[in-house]
Amino acid sequence: MKPTFLRCVSLNAMKSKLQYRTEGCITTASTSLLRLGTETRPTHAEGWSGEQITGSQPALAFSLLPVHVAFANDAPVVLSPATVAMPSTELHYDRAPASPRGQRTVFLCISKDVLCQSIARRDPAAIDRPDNPYPERHAPACPRASAMARQLERLVFHTSLPSDPLFVEEYAMHIINRSIDTVYDSILPTRRVPRSEPTRRTQRNSINRVTALLCADPSHPWSLNELADHVELSPGYLCRIFHAHTGHTITRYRTIIRVMHALERLADERGNLTQLALACGFSSHAHMTSIFTKLLGATPSALARSTPRGITESLRRLNRLTQNLNGQQRRL
Repeated sequence: MKPTFLRCVSLNAMKSKLQYRTEGCITTASTSLLRLGTETRPTHAEGWSGEQITGSQPALAFSLLPVHVAFANDAPVVLSPATVAMPSTELHYDRAPASPRGQRTVFLCISKDVLCQSIARRDPAAIDRPDNPYPERHAPACPRASAMARQLERLVFHTSLPSDPLFVEEYAMHIINRSIDTVYDSILPTRRVPRSEPTRRTQRNSINRVTALLCADPSHPWSLNELADHVELSPGYLCRIFHAHTGHTITRYRTIIRVMHALERLADERGNLTQLALACGFSSHAHMTSIFTKLLGATPSALARSTPRGITESLRRLNRLTQNLNGQQRRL
């Protein structure tokens, strides 16, 4: 099942917003877990000649326009939308434009430890080579991951709304997981081994602990690292098993919980819906209205004017969404 994402921006998340930085043709947005970047370099811009060097974190780069690249000790290649580049830390390379439009790249940089934990699912030896955990420096790209990377770039850099760090981190981890699986499948296809019942039980316990945290305080600006540390899992693995067991991403599940909390308090707060929206983790009354309309097909104002039976039916509808947790578990 493909991940379903529902963008959610809370007031607290706005307080802990992404850290933006621009240097020349490169713009980045950083969280405590990773760094998302975009590079738009016309052919007439500086930076094409001379040897380049990658940063201190491993990267995953999607070239939206073809570009000639020669990594250290490797033959020159053309990176294109059909490939994904996986440069290691402090790697020397040369590049040249392969398109009259220059270079357009979206890249993700993530801490060595987190990346090694994600790759270790397919290659346990990656833990022993943190400076160069990837099996290749470039490989076929996962079309879905490439599209997700472009979408994430648009959401973070080309919209006026602030981005929720948890959403960005979770979305990025899905991109990384999909890309890693595609790379290893292209090198050595492997048959997936069914999980044993103890493994499934352990995963369910971890998911239950995460959902308990989200339910206890839906407005809290959880980061993916914090949630993963709480259940002692890697961020990438938590994203993978949460969606496998619930049918939802963590961000969407949190959004459903916020709507449920708002519905339960709607009768008491009908005179001040803005205050209710902020208390439940939404950035504004308008944002809460947008989410309500998407999930329930009705605005908070309309539901506040409805009978208690109408609110109860909306809660049942949301409960059916969250009950997917148990249904997914039975099918695993």
